[in-house]
Parts: sequence; structure tokens; C-alpha cells
Amino acid sequence: MQILIYQQVLTQIFTYTPDQLGYGSVCSAWSQDGTYIAVAGENRVIRILDRQGKGILEFPSTQQPRIEGLGWDKDNDSLAILTASNITSIWSMGLKKFFDIELPSNKDKASFISWSGNYPVLCIGSEKGSLVFYHRKSQRKIPCISKHGKKVTHGDWHAEGLLITCSEDKLLTISNQQGDTVQDSFIVKAEPTLIKWCPSQDITKKVVAAIIGQKQMILVDTPTQKSYIVSFSQNYGKVLTYQWYGEDHIIVGFQNGIVALISVSIGSLGQEKATINVGSNGPIDAICVNADLQKIAVAQMGTIKFYSLEDWSEAIGERLEITKSAGKITDLHWTKDGSILTITTGNGYFFGFLTVIPSLCSASDTYAALLSSLTEVSVVDCSKNNMIVAKANLDIEPTFLNLGAHHFGVGINNSIWYYRWRNPGMEGKMQIVQLVCKREYFGTIKQVVMNDEWTAVLSEGKVTLHMIEDNKSNDRRFPQTDQDKPVTFIALVDSFLLMVDTSGKLKYYLIEDNTMVSEHRSQNPIVKVFPNKKGTKCVCIDNTGNGYIFCPVDDSMHFIPNFSAGTETVLWDLDDPNIFVTVDKEKMQTYLYIPLSLDGTQIVHLPEYLKLEEIEKNKAGVITFVDKDLKPIILKGGFVYSHARTDGIRGQFLTTHSYINSWRGAQETDEGHLRYFLQCLAIQRYNSCMDAARACFRYSQVFFEALGKQCLKYMDLDTAEAAFQMCKNVGMVYSITSIKHESEKSILMGHIASILFKHDVAQACFLKSSKKELALEMRMDLQDWFQALKLCKEIAPEKEQFICRKLASQVENQGNTIEAQKLYEKALLNPNDVTDEKINVEQHNTQCYAGIARTAIRMGDIQRGFNIANELNDKTLVIEIAGVCESMKQWTEAAKLYQKGQLVEKAASIYIQIGMFAAAAPLIEQITSPSILVMVAKAKEGEKNYREAEKAYERANDYENIIRLNLDHLDNPEKAKHIFRTKSQLPQCALMIASYCETRGFKKEAIEFLVLGGKREEAFVIAQSHQVMDEYAKIILQIDEKNTDEHLRIAQYYEGKSQWGRAAKHYEKSEQYNKALKLYIAEGEKMIPDMIDMVAKVKIEALTHELVDYLLGQIDNQPKEPQWTFKLYRAIGNVKQAVKIAVNIAQQEQELGNYKYAHDILLDTFKDIRMSNNRIPFDLNQRLMLIHSFTLAKRLVKMNDHVGGARMLIRVAQNISQFPQNMVNILTSCVAECTKANMKQAAFNWACVLVRPEYRNQIPPAFQKKVESIARKPVKTEDEPEGVSPCPFCKFDIPDTRLECPSCKNNIPFCVASGKHMIIKEWSNCPSCKLPAIYSEFKRLLEADPTCPMCETNVPAISITLSSDPDAEFKALTALMKESGPNEEEGAGDDEDGGHIIAPSTAPFYIVGQNPFAYDAANEPMKKRMQVVAILLETFFISRLKQLCIIKLLKFIVVVDKHNECTNHSYPQSAQECLEQFSYPPSEIT
Repeated sequence: MQILIYQQVLTQIFTYTPDQLGYGSVCSAWSQDGTYIAVAGENRVIRILDRQGKGILEFPSTQQPRIEGLGWDKDNDSLAILTASNITSIWSMGLKKFFDIELPSNKDKASFISWSGNYPVLCIGSEKGSLVFYHRKSQRKIPCISKHGKKVTHGDWHAEGLLITCSEDKLLTISNQQGDTVQDSFIVKAEPTLIKWCPSQDITKKVVAAIIGQKQMILVDTPTQKSYIVSFSQNYGKVLTYQWYGEDHIIVGFQNGIVALISVSIGSLGQEKATINVGSNGPIDAICVNADLQKIAVAQMGTIKFYSLEDWSEAIGERLEITKSAGKITDLHWTKDGSILTITTGNGYFFGFLTVIPSLCSASDTYAALLSSLTEVSVVDCSKNNMIVAKANLDIEPTFLNLGAHHFGVGINNSIWYYRWRNPGMEGKMQIVQLVCKREYFGTIKQVVMNDEWTAVLSEGKVTLHMIEDNKSNDRRFPQTDQDKPVTFIALVDSFLLMVDTSGKLKYYLIEDNTMVSEHRSQNPIVKVFPNKKGTKCVCIDNTGNGYIFCPVDDSMHFIPNFSAGTETVLWDLDDPNIFVTVDKEKMQTYLYIPLSLDGTQIVHLPEYLKLEEIEKNKAGVITFVDKDLKPIILKGGFVYSHARTDGIRGQFLTTHSYINSWRGAQETDEGHLRYFLQCLAIQRYNSCMDAARACFRYSQVFFEALGKQCLKYMDLDTAEAAFQMCKNVGMVYSITSIKHESEKSILMGHIASILFKHDVAQACFLKSSKKELALEMRMDLQDWFQALKLCKEIAPEKEQFICRKLASQVENQGNTIEAQKLYEKALLNPNDVTDEKINVEQHNTQCYAGIARTAIRMGDIQRGFNIANELNDKTLVIEIAGVCESMKQWTEAAKLYQKGQLVEKAASIYIQIGMFAAAAPLIEQITSPSILVMVAKAKEGEKNYREAEKAYERANDYENIIRLNLDHLDNPEKAKHIFRTKSQLPQCALMIASYCETRGFKKEAIEFLVLGGKREEAFVIAQSHQVMDEYAKIILQIDEKNTDEHLRIAQYYEGKSQWGRAAKHYEKSEQYNKALKLYIAEGEKMIPDMIDMVAKVKIEALTHELVDYLLGQIDNQPKEPQWTFKLYRAIGNVKQAVKIAVNIAQQEQELGNYKYAHDILLDTFKDIRMSNNRIPFDLNQRLMLIHSFTLAKRLVKMNDHVGGARMLIRVAQNISQFPQNMVNILTSCVAECTKANMKQAAFNWACVLVRPEYRNQIPPAFQKKVESIARKPVKTEDEPEGVSPCPFCKFDIPDTRLECPSCKNNIPFCVASGKHMIIKEWSNCPSCKLPAIYSEFKRLLEADPTCPMCETNVPAISITLSSDPDAEFKALTALMKESGPNEEEGAGDDEDGGHIIAPSTAPFYIVGQNPFAYDAANEPMKKRMQVVAILLETFFISRLKQLCIIKLLKFIVVVDKHNECTNHSYPQSAQECLEQFSYPPSEIT
């Protein structure tokens, strides 16, 4: 299978060498229509070539000097030949002979020639500055002597026929065709070259550009003679060549290999928009720009490179290397269509390269025929990835191409070659292409169209229709008579030939019957037509640019909305016969032809819906943009195949179909489902919409609902029913089922319109049908009685009275009382006239009389209305009439009618309002309405019957009046307060109670109720003047804690009274934290918890430092308990600092024997670290393990687990220096437990330690002899080895109580129940503290005592379970312990809080992380050492040095101590004296 992939080709199509042209410079010229090339070299032989380089004609020059230039006239007939002589020759292609033009002087020589592009005029410039104008048609020669003072070097013609020339005398001159100078000459600073007019579409624009002295460029606006100089960087070198690019840019080539795009528009004159560094190996020899291809060719040192003008990047793989023997490239020329690039060189070479294949393309069905080379046609199947199905080599280079179902035609001028490219039985194979005939027609061919068998050719206003392969059939020619107008446009479909004549009339010709079957003329003449494949629908474009669809079946016209006046062609979708697109130069617009809908035949400019809500809106149609080099040729399923001249067939989806082929079914996202559904709905692919709705769970119901409505609108009842079934809309399913079998179209459309709430459309449809009464029924169902009354007079007169009553009620509600009364009276029925037993005449007339009564009262006839109402027995109607009386302020009648209608409360309220208490009295007991009860209570209160009034208020739940009565009349304030607190807390109630309390001297209660009543200023004044501010503050804290202004006012009061603690609390509430802290400090240590809470809450660094200074004693010289500092750091979240303090506090407490307190601090800190996911320091872990081992030993001994207790005590004994208060007791217990556990060797070892002189005298007397006895008897046998278990890290077996693996060197977590290292397979945790424990050990421990040994929380043994994921828990815990090691803390760096060093009051000195000296009050040398430490610490506390400095400080103290022991010097009294006396390097401190 061959795939046709077009790329820009660089194929050499011809080469001429010095053998043919002579060795030396070559000059060439293309005819202005791109048909011929003239080329000549040193041998002075002129060759005329076609586009493929084939020689058409060759002849020698008539002049001896070498040929220096060639030029074609505008008609491509005359070739001017420039030689360095006084004669210029012109070769006539038609006459096949030369014409010579002599200069005025025999001594002068021609130096320049140029033909006008729009006029048959040749200009010849000479070396002496003269110009000669030669008019070809009149053969008139006009000499203009001394136009310039020196040699004319260059010139250029303007579209208006003006010639500008430049010469070596630095003069620019503009002349017309007659040789007259039309403007003053313009002098430039240096010699101008390559002068060119700006190629503007506006011929009145006359701007010219030229190179000046090879350094600058000049732009001249010739009408005004304003000039602009454009300079360039010196790094670019000389300006060698340039070309215009559009009206606002020029492309310039420089000596140093640079090509630059320069703006010449007024706003950005001289700006470099883009720059190319072609190479540093030489100057730019030539440049050539092709605007159609948007490319530039640049020649440099024998190489031609191609660059895109869009992004100025080099085209990959498109580079030409010319042989070195060809010499320097002197010129490049690109044909206008960009197909051929010719190259001339200095050594006699002339090359032609095919750069892009000419843009000829035609399509039929899914097939496209296009040129694959200049003389080769390929037919490709676009639906199969551009697979080539046929190829044909041609004898000509065609200028037009047309593809039919089985044939294609190529031609030039008036000739067409027809080829059969499709043969039966060869589907899927490469077709054999055969030339079936060649035909010549009258005149130049304008248009060719084909179907399966026939072809029609339009030329010179005439159409020739004939069979393609049957030469014997007679041609059919149109116009058929002399009276018929010439044809301007044709189209051919399966059975019809469509023709448009000069009058704009469209004719349908039936080929089979050889007859004209239809003619159509619109208001404006038709210009083009684009029928569908069958010709049943045809898009017509008239001379105003409007478009419509013509249907020849019924001669109907349907205008196309938003039709583009620039439409060039129309494509009908091959898959969907109702979709077509209009194509202009930049865009495509998609349309849907809808033959059947509630609104009739429609043509919809398809929109792109993005939301479901947009379906019901009249959204504007969308467009699909088309690249400017694309020509759309085929539309299939919303996919457009376009021909691109540079890369063959390219495809794109229409915007309206952009997502249809991307849908992935059930795997699609919700947004994808929505987009797919909306696009399918717009183009009426309802089956696809159903698939999307089934696949999308999120939008399924709304999809089905929207689909059902859309299908109803376009009368697809089966799909609508299925959609509504899927979304369980039973009502719609029932409605559709009831109408879908209706056979009459108008009735069916009426029902559908009614379902869709288009009632006017429905009425019109019903009235057109055979069942007009359906329109009346619909209006009655809608309660549109006005329309119903109109309809019933013609359709059902017997229903007029009933509709009159309904309409009267409607009119009455609208306020038209007079008209309503007339309608009610008209609606009354005579019972004798009604024969239908189903009609309830009495009920109907009762409602009419009630309406008459209401309208009569509103119109002022009160008595008539009241009398009618009294005769009615319907309570509801009577109450309605009573309401009308009340609105008309007819109180007595209203009350009586309310009473008749048994609306007792309403009647009673009216009686009371108008003072008819006697009439109201019998009704009071039946009243429950609060408003009426209040009215009764006020009446009782007016009679001073307060108890009865209170009961009435209570029945009405009027608590405000109850409180008022109890305060003002019943003197029961407690009940008033109770009701306020439990029932109604209205401000006015609070103020009543406050007023009562204040007048009776109850100030505290008055303050409370004033605050609750919103009178805070008054409450504050009372609190201030009567010294009860505590009560006011208490209430504010309760009801308005966040009111900063109130708290500030309270705080200022307390501050004025020197009540610092209370003032501080309210300053804190008013967010003045600095002042609050100062007042807290002034109050004293009892406020430390409040200080910590505030600092932790606000997290202001300055407050934190100030509080730390206070706790360290820097403010009042009284250091506080270190526990407060620890709590502060915990509260502010500084876990690292809190850990360090906690460890040191625990160490101190441990040294003092407070093991329980030390254990609790370490455990709390351990849990905090785990919660914050920080690293667990080694020191913390070790201390917690040791203290816990000590406490655990006691519990194991109580359980008679002497082996476990002994192991724990041995661990403690090995670190006995950390238990200075109980050294002897711990060692004694260790010896005892080892003995009980039959660990004789261990007992002996520790007994030997215990009998040392420093411990021996402290052994309790009861154990002294036993210990000494054990120490005297060495044990020769080793103790039974301790049990082993695998290391959780490396699985190496180690002793159970060993916490460091000798193999992998990792620290292992310990079990809180046994002190052993953890085992993965028995991993469990305490439910409270979450620390790990070995499952079997923990359960055994809890069965003896259900208390966790670590956190001392009650933990039932049954609640312990094995961990579900022990590996994860182990990794999580060890990750926190990963960097924990004995050397981790040293040099740990700065702390977040600025490196505060805390010195608690319970020891002479205390440094975070270090405590190298054990304090002993009786140790005199230690006292002296403390003196030095205190002096130095005083200095360091002031400067707040970091922890690392303190560590170095301690080392310094040791040096000081040793020095004094050796020299007996006295200890210094200050830090400065320390440094001076011992000459210790300051760098060790700083």
C-alpha cells in the first residue's frame, strides 16, 4: 500500500551548463504569467524554455557584446535584451523576429532596461544618464537626454505607470510613460542601488526604497519627498540586497551573513523584527521571498537555505548545495505560485528546482485527485489515510483538474484529456489508469464537472454535455435557443445538470429525459449553486452574497442565517445528508437542514453547546477557522479534508464535531461525556446521545431529560419516549404514548407543542386540524378563559356560561369589577334550559351570586351585596364576601358575615375594634388568637382588673406585658425576672427590669439587665461609681467576650485601681498583648499559667522572648521554676527546646530522687514529640528507658518475676551515676534480686561494687553481712544465659533485654511491660500512651494489675490486641528514632527561640543539654567553680549566646579549674578578669 504524503519537495528539474550557455555570468527572466523562461550566457545564445526547462526556441543575439539583462513585457510576447552597446534588441515571440532600438548617441551604451508591469512600455537607461521610452504597440521611441548626469544603474515601474530611476550621480528621478519628469528629482547622500517601489494594494501610495552607499537604506514618500534613513549595526557589514515583504517590511541581506526583517511602518520605522544568522562563511549573495509559501530563500557561498517567514526558523531538510564549479550565485527567482525556483551563477550554470507542486486538486466522494508532480496525477482515498489508488503520467502540465466517480479530466486552454481511473473488480488494488479520450471545446474552458458517465464543460458562456467514453453520442449544447441567456455556472449531479445563466436564473436539466424540468429565479440573480449528491437540495448564492437552500421538489426556499458573503464553496457531508458547511478564505460555518420541526423547515447555524442550560437558548453558531493555505474539498462525518499546497491532504474536525471521535465510552470523564452529548445533540445524532447518557452516571438523568425534549421539538417521538423512560419521567412517557399513534399531522404537532408549552403554536395546529375542539380544551386546561371564550363561540357555544363564570373570576381578581359583574350575571343559568343531568346548576348559580355580591359591595352597593350573602348557605363564599366588606371598612356587615361563616375570632376582633363589647362577649371563650386576646387584656387592664389582664396576656404569650404588669402593678419582680430568663429576652424587657432594680437600689442586678438591654454605657457608669466592676466584667465575658472596646475599658478601670491581674486579663481580651503581659508580670508568679496561655495563643515572638526573660529572672532577678519554662515551650510548639528542658528537669529530679515526677515529664515530652512527628532525642529516650526500667523492676518483683526484676535492676545499676540519691539502695536491691533469680555471678559482681569504700558504710545494716558474704565467695560458674530473640532490623539473635544490636548497630525500641527489646511478631501498643509492648508480656502484666506501667492508665487485659501492621508501626517509630544517638545533641545548632539559656532557681547553674558537674553544697572547690560559672553566665545571659557557645564555655571552666588547682591562684571576680588572668583565647568563647 502506498501512502501519499506531500512535503515541500526540492527536486532538480533542469540544469544548463557552460557547454550550453558559455562560461561566465548568466542572466534569466521569467515571463510575467510564469509560462516562459528566457536565459542567456556568455555564448550570446538566447534560449526560451517552458516551466520544465524544455527548450521552446533558441536564437543568437544580434549584438556582439555580452548579454547583461533580459526582460519580458506584460503580454509575455516581447523579450528585451540588454547588451553593453547603443542598441537594445527586442525579440517578438509572435513574429519570431528582432526589433532594434538605438540610443540617441552612438557613443552611449545601454546600462538598464525595464518593462512596465501594466503598460506596453520599455525604458532603457544609458551610461551617460539618458532614458529612452519605447511604446511597443505604437513602436514610438521617446528619448530623454540627460535625465541623469551619470550612468543609470537601476529603476522600477509603479502600478500607475510611473518610473523611478537612480544613477551614479546620487539622483532619484520619477518619469511618466511619455518621459516627462513628474516631480523634482531627489538627491541622496551616497550612490543609490536597487531602487524598488513599495508593493502596496493602494496605488495612491508611492513609497520607494533604495540602498545608499551599501551602508544604509533610504525610504522616500515621493508625493511629499519626505525621506527616512534606516541604519544598521556595523557588525552586519555592507548592505548587499533586499526585497519588500508586504507594505510594512523589507528583508535585507548583509555582507557578514546576516538577514534581517526591518519594519518600515511609521510607528516602528527601522526596528528589527527578526534576524537570521545564515552563516559566517561569506556574504549574502541573493535573497528571494515568496509570500504565498511564507518562505524566504537565501543564497550564500553556493548554498541556498530556506526559512519560514512565520517563525524565522530554517526549514529542516530543505537546503540546496550548488556545485563549487558553478561559481557564485548571482540571482534567485521564484515563480509567483512558489512551484519553481531558478538559480543563475557566475560560471555559466542555470538551475531549476521544483520547490512545491502546483495547487491543483479535485474531489469526488472520499477520493481526491491532485498533482504529485508537474506532470503526474495521483488519486488518493482520503478515508484510508491518503492511500494512493491510481497514478497517471501526463503529457502536459495541466492548468485545471476535475475528478469524477470513475474518471478524471486534466486540461489546458480549450483541451481536456479524460482518464478512467476506476475499474470494476479492482477495489482495494492499485487501479490501472487509461486515457479514454481527448476533446477540444470552443474557447477557453472555465469550468468542468463530471458524474459517473457524463461530463459538462463551460466555455465562453456555453455548456457542452456529453458522455465521457461514448464518442458516438451526440453532444448536447446549451443554451439551446438564441433567446436563452449565456451560462455562467454549472453543477452536475447523478441525474441533473444545473445551470445558472447571466440573468441569475437556475435551470434543472434531466439528462435521462433530455428535458428541462425546473426553473427557479429568486429576487436577486443567482451566481453560484452547490447541490447535494442527488440534487434534491441546492445551496444558492445570489449577487448580494446571501445564501439559501432551494428544494426543487416543492420549489421552496429557505434562507441560510449568518451566511458569509465571501463564501467560495459549499461542502455537503457524505455521512449526514442534512449537514453542510460554507467555506470562505478564513473560516467554515456548519449548518443543519431540518426538514421537520414544530417551527417548520429550519436551517440552523450550528452552535457549540458547553452547558446543558444553553440548549434552550438561541446560542450563536460557531465557526471553524481554516489556515490560509488550505482548500477544503471533502466533508465526511464532520471531518474536513483539505488540500494544502505544501503537504498534500490534511484533515481537521469541525468545531461542532471536535469531540465526537474522541469519546472513549464508559472510560470517558464526566466532562467528556457532557461535551460528546452536547455535540451529538446539536447535530441530531440521537442514538449517540443515548449511548452517552447510558455511559455517564453523573449526568445520566439530565442527559435523558434534555434528549427527550429535543426529540419532541423535532418530532422524533420514538427516541423521545425511550429517553423519558430511561429518566423515569412517567408523565412525559404517558403523554407521548397517548399521542404517538395519532395519524393526523396537525393534531400530532399540536399535542407536541402543548407538551413543550408552546400553546400558541399548539392552538394554531389544532385549529388547522379536523378536531378544533382540542384548542378549546387546551385553553380551558390552561385556565386561559379569555381565549377560551373566544374559541367556544365558534366551537362549543353550550359551554359559554361556564367559561363566562371562570373568566369573571379572573377579571375580578384583576380588579375590573364592573366587567366582572356583567360576566357573572351573564353566566347565570336557567334550570329549565339545562337538560344535561351532569351539570350542577345550583352550585354554578351559587358561585355566580357570590361573585355578584362581591362586585356589588366593591362598587358601593353594600346592601345588595349583604342581602345576597345572607341568602347563601356556602360558608366559604360567605367568608369571602365578609372579607370584601372588611376591605371596604363595612365593619358591622363584615362581623355579621364572619359570624355567619363561623369565623368566630375574626368576628370578635372586629366587634372589639368598633366597641361592640356586648356583641363580642359571647364569643370570647372561643378565642385562641393572640392578637385578639391582647385586645381583651388591654380592655381588662383599662378596667384595672390586672389579674384577669395577666391571664389574658398569658393566653396570648405576650411576655413583655406580663413583665410590665408584674413590675408596675403586681409588684412581683421575681416572676418578671423568671419570665425574662426563661421566656422572653427582649431588650425592652431587660430595660424595664433594670429600671425597677435601679430605683430600688439593686445595683448589681441593674447592671446585668442594663447590659442585656443594650445600655452598656449606663451599666458601666453604675459599675464604676458603685465599685461593682467585677459584676460588669463577668457579664461582658459571658455575653460579648470578643468585644475589644468593652474589654479595653474594663482593663483601664482595673489598671487605675492597681488590680493588675484583672486588668491584664481584659487587656488580653482587647488584644493589647504587650500591656497584658506586663501587668501579668506585675501581678506575680501566680499569673504564670495565664501568661503561658496567652503567649501560646497569640504566637508573637516578642512576647515569647519577654516571657522567657521573666521566667529566667532577667526582669526581676528571681528565676522561676524550670517547669514553667518547659510548659511555655510545650505550649508554643517549640518541641526541640521543650525536649531539652524536659530532659534536664528530669535529670535534676532524678538526681534528687523524684523518679515519678521525672518519669512523667519524660513520658509527656516523648508523646509530644511523636504527635509533632519530630525526631526523638537519644538522651530523652535513654533517660525514659532507665527510669522506666527502675519503676518496672518494682512491679516485676511484686509479681515474683525475679529474673525480669533482676535484669531491669542490672540495667539501672550499669547507669548508677544517674541515681545519686539511691545508689546504695539500688545496688543492694540488684544484689538481692540477682540472688533470688539464681543469677549468682551477677550477684557476686554487683556485691563487689557495693562493698567498695564509698558505698560500704551506707549499706543498710540488715543487708550488710549478706552482701559481704556474697562478695567474699567468688562464683566459678557462669549464670544461665539470657534468652535471645531476633533483632527487628537485621533478624540477628540478641539477648532479650539488650536494646542495641551488635550486628546492625541500631537502637531497638523497648517493651513498656518487660523492658525487653521489641519483637515484630508480638507487636502491640498501650491504647492510652501508644507506646509499644510485647503482646504476651503486656497481657501477663495487665492480668496481674490492669494498669499500664508507663502511663499508669487503667487498661483491661482483654483490650490488648496484636498490631494489624507491625512492620509499618515499627518503621514509623524507628524513623523518629533514626537520628537518635549518643553524639547527636552535641553541636546541634541554634534553637528557634533565639537560643535562650535557662537557669532554674533550684540549682546553682543549669545549661540546656549539658550538666558536667554534680552539685554538692559541702564541696568547697565546687563552690569556687560555681562562682566562676555564675560570673560568666551573667555575661552570656545578657548577650543570649547560642548553645554551642555554652558547650565551649564549660570546656573553658574545666581549664580554669585545673589551672587554679596547680597554681593555687584565687578565682576571678568577673568574666573580663577570667580572660585576662588565664590568657584564654577569646575565639574559644566567641
